[in-house]
Amino acid sequence: SIKKNFLKAVTECDNSTSEAIICGSVAIRNIQGKIIRRAPTIPLEILNKRGERIAMVNNAIPDGGAEKTVAGTDVLQLMGLTAKALQQSKFELVQADRLTTLLSIGQMDINVRYESTAATMTIVFCPEIKGMLISWTDCIAIGILHADYPRSLINGKHKSVITKLTQS
Repeated sequence: SIKKNFLKAVTECDNSTSEAIICGSVAIRNIQGKIIRRAPTIPLEILNKRGERIAMVNNAIPDGGAEKTVAGTDVLQLMGLTAKALQQSKFELVQADRLTTLLSIGQMDINVRYESTAATMTIVFCPEIKGMLISWTDCIAIGILHADYPRSLINGKHKSVITKLTQS
């Protein structure tokens, strides 16, 4: 079980009061109950076909390990839609453990914008999810991850050098 594995990992740690286990986008609390680092989130605009914002997901989570972008019914409601507006999902989803299936109520192609980059994402809606997890391919589409992800940016041809900082 997750609890048993967590307790085992904590007892094997030399300094268990200051350590935490980070599992993908989930921060597991340390022994003292403090969260070491929360998953990073981004504000993601949902656009209509004319490119006008119809909704904002304030805490979307970029998930470099997710194969599909998933969202909860709360996001569907933000958009003013119900499950009737969705197409049947073509994907069989599983959670990060690759064993536990995730119920899907449908999917929809949605136009989004992050900062100045717009893209179209196929979002699969799941009642078990709250908010939105953005897949690695959609993270590339909106410019969060580079096109050769998961290749390193530091080694080889992807070296990145900051030459100038400006304040916006």
